[in-house]
Amino acid sequence: MKVPLRYQMTSYDCGPTTLLNAFSYLYEKEEIPAIIIAAVWRYTLDCFNSKGDWGEGGTSRSAMRLFAAWLKEYAKSQDSLMKVEYLEKEEVTYHKFIQLFQEKGVAVVRCYQTDEHYVLITKFLDSYFYLFDPYYVDKTNVGKEVSILFDWDHPLEYNRVIHQNRLFSETKDDFSLGPIVDRECLFITN
Repeated sequence: MKVPLRYQMTSYDCGPTTLLNAFSYLYEKEEIPAIIIAAVWRYTLDCFNSKGDWGEGGTSRSAMRLFAAWLKEYAKSQDSLMKVEYLEKEEVTYHKFIQLFQEKGVAVVRCYQTDEHYVLITKFLDSYFYLFDPYYVDKTNVGKEVSILFDWDHPLEYNRVIHQNRLFSETKDDFSLGPIVDRECLFITN
């Protein structure tokens, strides 16, 4: 059985929430091992905020890279068909995304939304990427940004639709991957 993708509980847990959503999207809830859930929480929320509070600065790139390495080794140890690939900077390309979605995978990406923010991309269709943003926005607070479509009717798959030009923009506009030197992506296929 699939469960709806979840929203973050705080302003800083987009990383672990998005990772958990990746597994909720790819697997039935009965198929997700507890060790993966524990590893998500063990490896993420490693940054300090401006007041020095541990974890409240979100998830660093190095933490996401470490989680990806752990997940890759875990999948190998279980003889799993799961494929894990961590990419950064110039490795994060449009062609890699297209290849991933042909393999029916998901992408955990660091993009921009005021600050750096993790979201889950679940599919690509007709120049549009479908993603689940774990930051909850109710219908009354939706902006008028034409290149961002909001959707509340697909809680098992996505809640935003973004044109490929916006996603691969080097700006720091909402839902862009931003400058190439800042790009980060974790691909997971089942």
